[in-house]
Amino acid sequence: MLLKSRSQIAGRRSSAAVAVAFAALLLAPPAAATPWWVAWEGNDFPENEGWERTIYGEPALRSLHNGVMTLAAIATAGGWDAYQLFLGGNLDPGPGELFIMRWRLRVEAIEGGNWDPTVYIMSDDAWIISFHYSMNRLWSTFENVLLSFAPGVFHSWELRSANMRQYELYLDGGLVRQGQFGQAVVPSRLGWGDGGGLERSRSAWDYVHVGTLPEPGCVAALVIVGICAAGVRRG
Repeated sequence: MLLKSRSQIAGRRSSAAVAVAFAALLLAPPAAATPWWVAWEGNDFPENEGWERTIYGEPALRSLHNGVMTLAAIATAGGWDAYQLFLGGNLDPGPGELFIMRWRLRVEAIEGGNWDPTVYIMSDDAWIISFHYSMNRLWSTFENVLLSFAPGVFHSWELRSANMRQYELYLDGGLVRQGQFGQAVVPSRLGWGDGGGLERSRSAWDYVHVGTLPEPGCVAALVIVGICAAGVRRG
């Protein structure tokens, strides 16, 4: 009986350890979790890693250096040079999920206007959020909202949405905006890059990540299930 008791104790400890590890994994912030649908890290041109390059007008001059892609349209006549995903009805998060898009960007120069680098998301039901960047501000065009940031340095941005109607926007890890999508025409796509038009810019892109992850509420429920399961095994 003593040997059996020790075996049971070991099993309980193992179950508890599994539950704790499971809880720690699931309670990690969404920004730290993986995998992503696409995780471009600046090691190759985006069209070689799952993105579709779309050009209207004259393309930007591009370079890769130390994991950063620079889009330089300053010396061109201007144009749209963007990287898109066409997801065919598979963009929106499912029940209990968050859609997340992360990018790290430095705006280095803009000529011919104030706004050029851009990031946009169009949901499966054709709802859109569109951000345009100046040297020190982000413009949410469908909301007509401006957010300021320090110029000349890299900034990490993250958008989260559970329903593709409302969103949260994080800047360098801090929440800076809770906003609304606007109505679009074209569904199920997202993109980023040089915004085109008369404006010409030079921007540096470090990474772009896109995917869906469990919502924090669902994570908590799964943690409780895991801990309860460990309790049943202890019985």
